[in-house]
Formats: sequence, C-alpha cells, structure tokens
Amino acid sequence: MKITYNWLNELIKIDAFSVKEIAETLGQIGFEVSAISNLPGDTVFDIEIPANRGDCLGHLGIARELAAKLNLVLIYPETYSFPDPRSVNKVFSIDIEDTNLCKRYMGVVIEDIKVGPSPDLIAERLQKCGLRPINNVVDITNYVMLETGHPLHAFDIDKLSGERIVVRNANKGEKINALDNNNYVLSPDMLVIADNEKALALAGIVGGTESSVIESTSRIILESAVFKLENIRRTRQKLNVTTESSYRFERGSSYKNCDFASRRAISLITKYANGRFVSHNDICLPYEIKKIVLQIEKVNRILSTQYQVKDIVDALSRLEMKTEVKEDKIIVEVPPYRLDINEEIDLIEEVVRIQGYDTVPVEIKTYKTEHIIEEPLLELERKASDFLLAQGIQEVINYSFCSNKTLKDCKINREPIGLQNPLSEDWTFLRSSMLPGLLNNVMSNYNNTQARDMKFFELGKIFSTKEIGALGIICTGKESPEHWKYKSEKIDFYYISGIVHSLLKELDCNKWTADKSISEYFHPGVSAVIKDASSNTIAEYGLLQSTLHPKFLQGIYYAELFTENIQKTAGNDTPVFKEYSRLPGSKRDISIIVPEDVPYNRVADEILAGKDEFLIDISLFDVYLGDKIPKGKKSYSIRFYFTHFTRTFTDKEINEKVEQIIDRLKNLGISLRTA
Repeated sequence: MKITYNWLNELIKIDAFSVKEIAETLGQIGFEVSAISNLPGDTVFDIEIPANRGDCLGHLGIARELAAKLNLVLIYPETYSFPDPRSVNKVFSIDIEDTNLCKRYMGVVIEDIKVGPSPDLIAERLQKCGLRPINNVVDITNYVMLETGHPLHAFDIDKLSGERIVVRNANKGEKINALDNNNYVLSPDMLVIADNEKALALAGIVGGTESSVIESTSRIILESAVFKLENIRRTRQKLNVTTESSYRFERGSSYKNCDFASRRAISLITKYANGRFVSHNDICLPYEIKKIVLQIEKVNRILSTQYQVKDIVDALSRLEMKTEVKEDKIIVEVPPYRLDINEEIDLIEEVVRIQGYDTVPVEIKTYKTEHIIEEPLLELERKASDFLLAQGIQEVINYSFCSNKTLKDCKINREPIGLQNPLSEDWTFLRSSMLPGLLNNVMSNYNNTQARDMKFFELGKIFSTKEIGALGIICTGKESPEHWKYKSEKIDFYYISGIVHSLLKELDCNKWTADKSISEYFHPGVSAVIKDASSNTIAEYGLLQSTLHPKFLQGIYYAELFTENIQKTAGNDTPVFKEYSRLPGSKRDISIIVPEDVPYNRVADEILAGKDEFLIDISLFDVYLGDKIPKGKKSYSIRFYFTHFTRTFTDKEINEKVEQIIDRLKNLGISLRTA
C-alpha cells in the first residue's frame, strides 16, 4: 500500500524525522517498507500491511501507529457533524435483508452537487497512491478511503428506481454492468446493493455503471457500510475481481471507522463539490465494546521483562486503548477498529511492540536431555548453512507463499499447489521453487538501498506433487566487499559453480554427473544440472534470464539444490586417512581435440574409468576454439598427476600411461592435438 510523507505529516508532525527514520520505525512496529519512491516535493512509501491489520489500510491508521511509537499527537482531519436525527426527514429508506452479512449501513443524501475536476491536492495525492482522478465526488470517496482505510461509494439518486436502498442477496443469474467495464453474472450467495428494480453495486467490491456519478449528477446517496469479510472474499474469488474496496473489506471494517469515513466525506463534498447535506439514515446493529483483563504479572512473565504498570498503561494508551488499573490487573477497552485484538496475549504483543523489542532481555537457557534423536537431514542442512555463511553468503527466510503470476514471471514450470483460502492475492499458491522469494530479496534490497553486491541463501520447503527440502542460493555483483589492497572479482558462472561443487564436496556428495540445464529461467548455455546415478536432480545453477529482472541491469546467478536427494547420495563412511607419498610425483600435459557437444565431465569420467591407481588427479587448464581447430570441434588442455608410493616413475612409464588414456578417449571421438 502506498503512503505519502506529506499526507502523514498533516496527521502527525514528522518534520523532525527523516524518510529513512520513518521507514525504520515502521519496520520496528511490523510494517515493512518494501520500496521508497522520491517524487518532486514528496516521498511515497510502499508498505506491506499484515493481513490482520485492516485498520492500517489508510494514512490515518499508519499515522496512528507512528504516533504511538514516536509518542506524537495524532491530528484527526475535519469531519461533518450530523444534526439531531429527530430534526431531519429521511428521504430514503434502507432495508437490510440479512444482518449477518451487513452489520451497518449508512446512507447520506447530499444535493446541489456540482460535479467537476478535483482540487489539485486531492488529484495529486490520488495519483501518488496509484489511483486515477475521475471527478470531484468520486475522487473524494477514493481520497477518504486512502485516508481512513474505509471504502465508500456514491450513487446518483436520479438514476435509481424508488426511494429505497436494499441490501440483499443477488438473484440467480442476475447481472450487473460494473465500473471496471465487466459484466458479471451473479449467484444467490453474493451480496448486492439494489433499488426497487435492479442491483446497483456488488457490496464492498465494485459499483455499477447505471448509478454512477457523472458530470450531470446533482444528487447522491453516499454509502458507508460494514460487510461480512468472508462474504466479500468468496464473491471476489468466484468472480475473479479485486478492487481497492474489496482489498480493504476482506480485512475487516469497523463500526467506528464507518461513521468517521462518512462524516469526513460529507465535509469534503460540501467544501469541494458545493454539496448540501439533506438527510442521514443509519441502520446499525448493536455491538459490544471489547474489554480484556490483562494480568500485570503475566506480561513480564511471558516477555521476561521488568515493565512497571505505568509502562504497560503508557503503551496501551498511546494505541487509543482505555485502561483501568485494579490491583494486579488492568481492564483494557479495545478500540472498535482493532479487530485483531481478542485475547490477553494480543495486548501483551502490543505492549512490547510499542515499548520496543530491544527492551526484551536476551536469555540463554540450557536444557538437559537424556537421548538426542539423530536427524541426518537437519544435520546436512546445518552443515550447508555453516558452509555458506563462511563464504560470506547471508541467510534469509521468506514466506512459503507466492502468486501464480510470480511463478509464471519466473518461468517456473513445476505444477504449483493452490490454497483454498489464501490470505491475499499475493499468497494464492505454495511456492514450487525458492527462486521467487530470493529474487524478491535482491530486488527489494536494490529498490531500497541501491545495493548491487548481494549474496543470499535460503533453506526451506518447496511444494509440487510432494513436499521437498530445498536450498536456494542467489548472487549478483562482486564476490567480496571493496578493499584497498585486494581487487574483488565479479560474480560469474564459475563462481556459482564453485560454490555448488564445494558445497557438495563439503556434504560428502561426490557421486554425480553434470549436464546442461533445461530450466527456462536460466540463460541457455550458461547453466548446468547435477544428477545422481539414478538421474535424480541434485542441483541446478546458472545465469538467470534478464527478463526476470528487467530493471536490474546486471547478471544474477542462481542455484537450487535438493537436500533430500543430496542426503541419499552422500556417503556415510567415516573419513579414512590416506598416507601421502614421500616421493616426488610426475605431471604431464596434453591437448586433445574434442567434439563440440562433449562436455568436460564426460572426458574426465572416461579417463577415471581406467582406474589407474597411480593417477591421483586430473585438471582442465585451458579450453580453445579457433582457426586451428576443425569446425564442430574444440580443444581441451588437461594436466595429469601421477604418484607412486615406493619409487619414482620413468618418462617411458608416464608416456605409456598417457597413451593408454588417449586410447580410451578415442571411444568419445577424441584425438590428440598435434598443432
């Protein structure tokens, strides 16, 4: 959700704090800033709002949280004061057929409206938050939604049939032409706002074109309501439509904010659209204010803190909670908009969130156990983590959820597992690769800090036809930080290859073969896949396609290893010391002509298949393609190391061994290079 610095500054005076300090403070209280955009004269924060914090889906909610943390005064915007209901004639009646689906419905009639362009301030703020200005009335409803977090809707009275608004279930097969230019066919489990003849809007989701506010509109009914969030979510999923309104109603709406948003909109419409308040009809079910008993001793026992009563009361009071101290407990009245607070433990969390997690002491506790159950896979993951940390690669932990669009954008072809009741549009599937989360880590760090040198890894599970243990590694930029004495090399294919090979060796996984990877997210020709003897994939790595990160103009290298397959392949033998030869060894270099489609690992496997006990190592030190090499061929230069434990070799013996190797390589169409 986009929040602007200047708008926040109207609600709480934050001039004394820099943009960076505000972003850090939001992170400390549970609102991660995923991106910061510097615009002329303003700054826009892109904030991740927790799914259970519907009260913070507007500038006022974020300002309230910052005010609590920074101990600032929250300045509420100007609102309209309703006259005595007994002195107002209700022009329209409101009927709610199922009060379980609609707990409150406010309808305000406003006349003498002059529809036109919005003031610059409103239009500019809408655009900064990603909304398109339409006209002053519609823009004000959107403006108030962005300010308070509560969606509103305006109906043109002259387009309605009868003087009645009905909140009802849709008729089977009923249709509505929506403002998003789609024609929806409805079912009886969907809630609509209707007049005497037709559906005017999909409750909490989108309005209809037949009652929309246009230039000729002079009278409106301003709607503000509280709908059942489960019904909004089901309707949105069935119709596959997501709007700013549905996004907010799905996270819950409160009685108090419903009234506040309505009065705020009336104030702005009378000011900027020449509107005149006529009548106000409010159907509201009785509701109870939540009161929770908080045991003072329990707060400190759970948090291992030494908070005084005044510290606890101060934290809760800053969050607009009324408190009454009675002996060893505090009676806390929870604001109606805090739908996420229902139990004592929720209040304890709020206390430490405002007081600061740094006030919780670090305690190292020791426990004794008689029997330790061995978990080979956990031990393997621990070794992998230790190895990668030693290489300067940072560990991250991401959510296991992602969207289908993200999987498609990352060109991941594994069949994903969908969620029946996803928390949001961004979390509709279980991840089938570690790539989306790690790539997002790179892009988030780049967007927030302009970092270009990054190395991350993550251990976790991926999900397709079954749950699989996986390790993802992503690297870009330089291998090590800048240093005055040492030059840092750029990360390339051979760096990520070296990390993977060294890690497999560290995990005692040595029986494998390598080939080209066919994964679409890798650049063709700059990738590899490693498989065991049963052709199970152990790892794949390479350069990511640039289309996966079009705004990040440098190479990103990625590796994904499958820990369970590694465990099956890894040897379990205790390492045995092998005596070194005390005599000097011999080395011999040869250059060979190899078919272009034959990789080095096949050449090495063929050489080692000869099982010469005195050939202790081979290494490739040069690859050449040029004028002196036949078309369709390439040249490998290979070094052999021979060692005997009781004597030294003669040149004749070495030559014979090399000849035997060359004879074996002829099986692959390989010949000795003579020029």
